[in-house]
Amino acid sequence: MTPEHGTSDGQTSAAQLMSLVDGYLSTQLIYVAAELSLADTLNGRTATAADLASNLGAPEPSLRRILRGLAAIGILAETASDRFALTPLGELLQTDHPRSLHGAVLVRGRIYYETMGALFASLMKNRTPFQHLHGMRFFEYLDEHPDQGAVFQSSMSSRSRHEAEAVVESYSFSPYRRIVDVGGGDGTLLGRILAVAPAAQGILLDRPAAAARAVAHLERVAVPGTWQVVEGDFFERVPPRADLYILSRILHDWDDRHATAILVNCRQAMTDNSTLIAIDALLPQRAVDQPSAIRMDLHMLALFEGGRERTIDEYRELLDAAGLRLVQSVPIQGAGIAIIEASRKKDGSVGHEPGQ
Repeated sequence: MTPEHGTSDGQTSAAQLMSLVDGYLSTQLIYVAAELSLADTLNGRTATAADLASNLGAPEPSLRRILRGLAAIGILAETASDRFALTPLGELLQTDHPRSLHGAVLVRGRIYYETMGALFASLMKNRTPFQHLHGMRFFEYLDEHPDQGAVFQSSMSSRSRHEAEAVVESYSFSPYRRIVDVGGGDGTLLGRILAVAPAAQGILLDRPAAAARAVAHLERVAVPGTWQVVEGDFFERVPPRADLYILSRILHDWDDRHATAILVNCRQAMTDNSTLIAIDALLPQRAVDQPSAIRMDLHMLALFEGGRERTIDEYRELLDAAGLRLVQSVPIQGAGIAIIEASRKKDGSVGHEPGQ
């Protein structure tokens, strides 16, 4: 026992390990808070467990224990008079917070949590955990379960808002006049780009359901006549002759063969003066150098067959296989992602598919 702390290094390590192992408690406590809209209910005030139980329709004894659990991990502050209030961390669960993580918490509690429970069994059978658990691919499942699909889309929209701000602060879009956002989702990123590059014309390509959401969003945030939404499949064709092609959080969903096919379609649509940027996490040399990229890579492992994050050298190989040349990578500080810029090879050569 050390006289200063009254504990041994071994005891400290054991406590740290148990704190990590008990992460499932934190995930579910925060998820329950999100499902109950607890942060919106508190909204800048303090309340007793009895008050909250009445407002939320939950049994008071159990709710009090959950509230104390949330206080123990820093989501709530607890006073001596059995009153609870949001901490700055807890405020991020408010649905109207500018950096709200409410949707991200819901999708983790509803979908990702049980998926990771299948990690060991699927590993030993060399299967994707999500498919091992549900017997179908991730997006097929969301199509068949629209309530879960809505939660996933809410999480993606929230992440897109955060990342779009960081992207437009890190990369200049003003040189480009015709911009195609390939698989652009609900249009959040394209809308922000058009706001900072008002002379540009934007085209968003995505499947019909996403395209409909993009139209609704761009009608709210973009100047009429500066954008167009095209329904389509990036595995079939991409709108031609743009100055800039954007692949934001697209390539990491796919294995090398499919990612190369997407890039080839982009290259075929590009001119010799076009630029392509891929926005994704970059795996570091050591996991501790970029833990957020490692966590995202584990999400890909759990959800998508062949989906993964890549190192910058793996992106160079992927681009080369599609007849593209890596120009630069621009880290986006605080967002855990990078902008990987590429151009067409002038000689039109195509390398081998990565791994061959």
